[in-house]
Amino acid sequence: MNNQSRINYYLGDLVNHEKVTQKITTNDQIQEKQKVLIMNNINDLTKGSEIYNLLIKKNYINALRKYLVNKFGQYINKQIAVQCGDVYFNIDKYCFTKVRVINDKKPVILKLMNYDRHWSNFYKKHKDIPFDEKKNIIFWRGVTSGSQHAIMPRLNLVETYFKKHNFIDVGFSNISIQFKRNIINNPERNKENNKFTEYALGKVKIPIFLQHKYIISVDGVDKDSGLNWKLNSNSLIIMPKPTKISWLMEDQLKDGIHYIEVKDDFSDLIEKYEWCEANQNKVKEIIKNANTYMSQFSDIKKEKEIEHNVIQAYLNKVEIVS
Repeated sequence: MNNQSRINYYLGDLVNHEKVTQKITTNDQIQEKQKVLIMNNINDLTKGSEIYNLLIKKNYINALRKYLVNKFGQYINKQIAVQCGDVYFNIDKYCFTKVRVINDKKPVILKLMNYDRHWSNFYKKHKDIPFDEKKNIIFWRGVTSGSQHAIMPRLNLVETYFKKHNFIDVGFSNISIQFKRNIINNPERNKENNKFTEYALGKVKIPIFLQHKYIISVDGVDKDSGLNWKLNSNSLIIMPKPTKISWLMEDQLKDGIHYIEVKDDFSDLIEKYEWCEANQNKVKEIIKNANTYMSQFSDIKKEKEIEHNVIQAYLNKVEIVS
């Protein structure tokens, strides 16, 4: 995909409009899901900012503000809409965001928000080994997704396969307080709460992941923050079909071309493993395709230019009224 095509992709529906005027009310800023923050100008964090914690301000608002001040000072008095934090719902506003769900075309995707979590490991040179030298094992570790809507994908994976097969090694890094609270509040699951602690196997560093031929990617509250470096490795990625898109353009990834797709509940994981074991040359081809796909993000100068043009288009096209 060339630079202009990617700019258009991140702009979504906005690319089809010369000018857009939208009204975003206080209610839009404080409802449980759609926390769209209005910055009165690129230095302002006051309006609605009480709904965000310090990490949100640091990783989203401050990162965006720093870039805008440095590169777009001429827009000092312009109002800007920003969606902060994880996204698993339709925003339906022309605003800056890290992630949008696939069927929602209004949010404008940026790379700089929560950049370290999603992209720093992609650009680091982690020690990898050739595919043939890796263990013939499916591997996953990750945090529990605390939000009620996001519990099931990772919980299904771990409950179904935890220590059930010698070729599947899955577990949680830790069990969060929020996760326990949501399980306890679920009448169908609260009697099982005590057993979840056995699923916590501790945090694992990336070099441990890279010892395995097959690495699982599974969404948390929004996208898997490790997907970027996983696709850039010498391991095969196994995951459900993406439902959210970020700067990575997840909906451009193809099953059997860039990764191996499994059902959302991972019920066909063993079947897919058996196919991979019987088709090692095809697996290597898929890994190579994934690496090639990820190479389009490797030129940092080009990446910054694309993002700059995305921001410029938003600032030129969108007007916010009270």
